[in-house]
Amino acid sequence: VDLTPGPDAAFDPEFSPDGTMIAHNRSPDNGPHAEIWIGVLNAARTAFVDAWALTGRGYVAAEVDPTWSPDGARIAYSSYDGPGIWFTEGIDPALGLTWRIYGMEVNPAGRRGTNRRVLVDAVAEANTVSWLPGYSPDGGQLAFIRSTFNPAAWPGGYPFGTASSRLCVANADGTGQR
Repeated sequence: VDLTPGPDAAFDPEFSPDGTMIAHNRSPDNGPHAEIWIGVLNAARTAFVDAWALTGRGYVAAEVDPTWSPDGARIAYSSYDGPGIWFTEGIDPALGLTWRIYGMEVNPAGRRGTNRRVLVDAVAEANTVSWLPGYSPDGGQLAFIRSTFNPAAWPGGYPFGTASSRLCVANADGTGQR
C-alpha cells in the first residue's frame, strides 16, 4: 500500500510506539531537502487519515532519521544546518558542516511539533558530525553516531564514506554525552 502518493520522495519510516502513526521523511517534489512528517494511520493501517509536517524550515536544512521516544511523546532526529545542499553538492570544508541532533515534542491534536531544541550539538572537531539518534527502551538515554570524515576522499559525494564512526550515548535531554 502506497501511503505517500505524489511527487514527494518518502524515506526513513518509523512507527510510533502505539502503532497509530508513522514518522517519515519527505523531500518536497523529490528535491534535495527533507522534512519530517507524521502520518496518522487508519485502523486497518492501509492509509493515512491525516498527515502533517513536524519539521520544515523551507529549503534551508535536511531533517532526517526520526526516532520516537518509547512513550511516543517526542521525536529525536538529525538535522543538517548549513550552506549548500548536502546530498547533491557534497561537502566543502570552506562552507562548514553542522549536523546536530534535535528533539521535539509531538502534538497530534495540534498537528505540529513543539519545543524544538538541540539535544546533541555539533562538536569542535573538524569534519565531525553527530547523527542517527535512537532512544533507549526506557527513554532515558539517546544513542547516536559521531562520524569523522575526510572530504577529499569523496569530493562530490555523500558523507556516509566516513573515515571513522563512534557510537556515543547521552541522557535523553542531551546532557552527559559519552
